[in-house]
Amino acid sequence: MATSGAAPGLTPGPGLPALPWLRHAWTASLGCFVLAAATGVLFRFGLVWGLPPGLAFARLRHAHSHLMYLGWVTPWLFALVAALLPSATGRPLRRPGMARAIVGATVAMALLAYGLFAAFGYEAVPLGGARVPLAAAASGLSMVLWYAFIAWHRGETAGLPRPAPSSGAAMARRLWATALALMVVASLGAWGRAALGAAGVTDPFWQDAAVHLFLDVFSDGWMVLALLGVGQLLHSRRDAPPSPWARWGLALAAAGIPLAFLVGVPLWRVPAPARMVAGAGSLAAGVGLLLLTADLWRRSRPDPIWRLALAALGIKAVASAVIAWPGAAIWVERWGLRILYLHLLLLGGVTLGLVAAAAALGMPLPARRTRRFAAAVALVLASLVPLTGLWPGPLRGPWGLHGAAWAALAAWVAAMGLWLPGVSPSPTGVPRAGGPGACGSST
Repeated sequence: MATSGAAPGLTPGPGLPALPWLRHAWTASLGCFVLAAATGVLFRFGLVWGLPPGLAFARLRHAHSHLMYLGWVTPWLFALVAALLPSATGRPLRRPGMARAIVGATVAMALLAYGLFAAFGYEAVPLGGARVPLAAAASGLSMVLWYAFIAWHRGETAGLPRPAPSSGAAMARRLWATALALMVVASLGAWGRAALGAAGVTDPFWQDAAVHLFLDVFSDGWMVLALLGVGQLLHSRRDAPPSPWARWGLALAAAGIPLAFLVGVPLWRVPAPARMVAGAGSLAAGVGLLLLTADLWRRSRPDPIWRLALAALGIKAVASAVIAWPGAAIWVERWGLRILYLHLLLLGGVTLGLVAAAAALGMPLPARRTRRFAAAVALVLASLVPLTGLWPGPLRGPWGLHGAAWAALAAWVAAMGLWLPGVSPSPTGVPRAGGPGACGSST
């Protein structure tokens, strides 16, 4: 396996070589993805042949989604921000050990929550004379770790001079600061959901509103914006600074994302004035994200995996703008497109983007296996189309569920192909950004 030279879009900061644990963070986070994907395979085959005794579809779905959000995406994004922050600030990290501890604890807590969700779901479990929703409690502890990382980030960026507005480093810092702020907003949905349960509030509108405040703001606000910040440093050409349109895009996204979450609630449950506000927010968020992704596409180096991720995020941005109109939202609900949309966002956009970032930082990712994984992701997305209203009714049948199950299995096998080189002993350790191997591997 030969390696290529340094990524030309990355200007390493003085603290980047001081993160020897970056490969461990990658391996642990990707391991969570492999486990979450295996759970998805079990779920899909369970729809075909039934689940083993003792397992429940709802519990598996919660375990799968929480591990994707909390164990795969979040700790690896934390590690990427920590690794790239010196390149954006021009100074070494003050407390790299704290970042490492938070990343490790985030992975551990995600695995704990996964096991509890698979066993109990959101059900309360008898514990010491009381009934405690253990899985929800573990998720709450994960959010405490988010706040710890936000505090760490504020400490690392305190006292910095204002960067030049046209630089990629400045845009990365703005994107990360906005993403972390929206992570706090998203956490209010999770706390709100717990408060509703404690108060005995069962109104479906408030229940759905709290869930979508968490899921949608977390997805668009934290995951997408933080990933785009990573792309500013790892995948952009140094001779092509961000355009003013990108700064307008960030402003629109930051204003629209916190308002758009009610678009995900069934239309008939949302009061008309609130739906108008949510529609305006969804339109602003979609336009803003489209401007950001288009600007990054214009400035990106020719990395096919990163380009695929940007394309998926661009389609997601268009979808956010379209469903601002109630008629389009009704069509999406009626045709059952939400599962396809979520996989396009999480697999096609975020996951491929995170894999491209790992390759750019020199993680052990053979290019052939990375291409196979991208092809498997495309196969999963294609397999979900026959399960939606987009597929002609006369052509539907049980084969659709079989196809989705086998496509999920192919994606899991491809993910294992990415993960195994990371757990294998490496004689050279973790390549440094700016040194040999910083742009990934080729066979």
